[in-house]
Amino acid sequence: MSEAIGKRVLCVGANGAKAGLVVPQLAKRGVYVRGMDQNDGERQAVLDQGASEVVVGNLTEAAFVEEAVKGMDSVFYISPEAVQQEAEVGKALAVPSISPPRASQRWTTRD
Repeated sequence: MSEAIGKRVLCVGANGAKAGLVVPQLAKRGVYVRGMDQNDGERQAVLDQGASEVVVGNLTEAAFVEEAVKGMDSVFYISPEAVQQEAEVGKALAVPSISPPRASQRWTTRD
């Protein structure tokens, strides 16, 4: 396992097209994966992929995001093409990860 990944990773959209591929690969490497989804109906599918736990909620709710990030070393998040409030969601994920400071943050955007 890469030290850059960490031992505890929050995977946002854990049953989605991208994170759904990442969850089983991290789990195979012994990473503790907290899957996040907005639909409680996806909980078992995420656990079946290897997630250690699943949290269900809305990315635009700051208190939920802060709790979901708590105790994680890294966050895996790829924004969908047409997400509403994309800037607010990005800030909600970044702010809790600042305290305590994380080793690194990588941000990308599409043109």
